[in-house]
Amino acid sequence: MATALSFYQMVRAIYGESAPFTPLVNKYQATLPDALLYPDIRGIVADDFSYIGNPIVRGVSDPDTISFKIDDLPLDFTSVTVNVRLQANGTDLSNGTVSVDMYQGPPRDTVISEIDFPADISGAYVAGQWYELTKVVNVALITDRKDVWMHVRMLRGTGLSDAMFRMSWLALEVGAPYSLVETPGFKNYANSLQKIVVASAIQKGTTGTTKWRYRIVPCDADGCAVGSASDEFGVDDGNDDLDETDHICISWLDIEDATSYDVYRTLSDGTPSSTGLIATGVVPDLGDCGTGGGGGGDTGFKDTGIAGGAEFDESLCQGVSSISYPAKETPV
Repeated sequence: MATALSFYQMVRAIYGESAPFTPLVNKYQATLPDALLYPDIRGIVADDFSYIGNPIVRGVSDPDTISFKIDDLPLDFTSVTVNVRLQANGTDLSNGTVSVDMYQGPPRDTVISEIDFPADISGAYVAGQWYELTKVVNVALITDRKDVWMHVRMLRGTGLSDAMFRMSWLALEVGAPYSLVETPGFKNYANSLQKIVVASAIQKGTTGTTKWRYRIVPCDADGCAVGSASDEFGVDDGNDDLDETDHICISWLDIEDATSYDVYRTLSDGTPSSTGLIATGVVPDLGDCGTGGGGGGDTGFKDTGIAGGAEFDESLCQGVSSISYPAKETPV
């Protein structure tokens, strides 16, 4: 078993400080948007052409800040390293500082890792010079791979300090196991079952603003066909805390030859916070929400806040049953 290394980049920028603060800006002094696959700091390789930093005009308060959501980390990741590239400019850099902190959950929840500039470099920093810093993370502190955040604070200093900071790179280098050689064997990833195309969810009881997402996997005598799973669906007006009264009613049309279904929760913005398998062996024709009746060719299930089990594995949705690697070539 080998280890594959991948870079995970920022996918969402937010402003979440409770105390007064000034937003960071890009090189054109524009406020950073709430963007998907954030454009102003590169996630793959260091590139000083684009960057974020302090606004030229000082705000009414310090520090200048931004928070970023990290793209979902892979299943079974084994290592995480924070990579950041920083530059300081100004004539008096006596007490300006930058902190780049990783959090489990939205900042400022549970801190996982901290980088402090210039404290984490050797000697005094030089104006206009780029510094690349790395920090190996204790992966045991990451309890939810889908809810990892970075928080950046650039403090320009007090008194005569006129420090102006820039950041051109912020990315996580993540290691995960990768099998170089596999023994071909039958696995029922897609089998002959049709894809589930009609599925819905609705909040029962008290609504709210919490997002919940699900996927349904059909099964037959050969096993469960992940490749025939429904697309992700769910609600945006869910209750923050699911229970018997305030639950999510999940329903879908039965597909031919399916003998049962597995239900996965793929996103939780409330309680419980866990994702993964929440029901197995759900039989067909139970009726809307799985509450009985039947006879209409549909079935369902109630999510009352059950803890999630095994995660839904996207890599199994490609209809692949086995992989054979060719023999190593002999150099000529």
